[in-house]
Amino acid sequence: MHKPTDNVREFGWSQINAWLPSSTVTRPDFDSYLICATPRSGSTLLCGLLESSGVAGHPASYFDRQGLNGYADDWRIARPRDGQIDEAFVRAALTAGKTSNGVFGGRIMAETLPELIGGLAAAASRPAVTDVDLLSAQLGRLRFVHLRRRDVVAQAVSWAKSLQTHFWHPGEAVAPGGQDPHYDEELIGRLVAAIERSEADWTVWFAAHSIVPCEVTYEELAADPPRTAQEVLDYLGLDVPPDRQLVVGHRRQADQLNADWITRFSLTEPSVLPERLPASHQATARKTSGRQIGPVQQSRCGARPS
Repeated sequence: MHKPTDNVREFGWSQINAWLPSSTVTRPDFDSYLICATPRSGSTLLCGLLESSGVAGHPASYFDRQGLNGYADDWRIARPRDGQIDEAFVRAALTAGKTSNGVFGGRIMAETLPELIGGLAAAASRPAVTDVDLLSAQLGRLRFVHLRRRDVVAQAVSWAKSLQTHFWHPGEAVAPGGQDPHYDEELIGRLVAAIERSEADWTVWFAAHSIVPCEVTYEELAADPPRTAQEVLDYLGLDVPPDRQLVVGHRRQADQLNADWITRFSLTEPSVLPERLPASHQATARKTSGRQIGPVQQSRCGARPS
């Protein structure tokens, strides 16, 4: 599925960048960054904010299997054979996803990472020692941003609604075959499990490769989008030009139906933590579960990698 930031493919950024005087371009100390996320975690909001800076590339889901053929057609390159990403595809993605300072931004979901690694490994001229070595051979010096949603039930409810209605973001075409949203406890439960499994996969992968990513939560991003995006830019060492400002291109979509489903699922699922419930139901849940509500996790971008 193509996202709002995907339209950058059509503008030929490499040509635009060539017109800019070299004196106006400051090269950072890294080449690419990847936003590591799961569905409905606020990644489209973050991608749009970072893109609006003019210095953080044009982050999008270039390596999502569902969009590979569409990207290849737009870039006028051969479609990936058997859905495997090769070096030619990565080169085209780098051209589309870079800003004039040479920074490439990409978004990748946990389930997409093995596919990307497998495709690059199959196409590599020589074997790489680690996944990061393989990625770096194509994307250069890498930084990682880990975006997660603390309220997994709310995330699963949002995901379930989108799967049912085929509506993902305002302004996007809605694929045919969608249904009116209806409460489906089994579907929400499966999506909660999928999200938790994906987050566990990210945690294991980061640890296995000694990666300390910039940690961002959806909750903080939704509360103050520009400030949170600015924290990511600070982590990356990127300065927003004076004539630019960060633009919030997407607004929170959750409504009363989301809140009702969250409450309904949480009150019938004993493993759900009280803090996942709306405020009006937290006291009841505390009495039922005996668990205390902890502090909301904040973004932790910390010091930039050396």
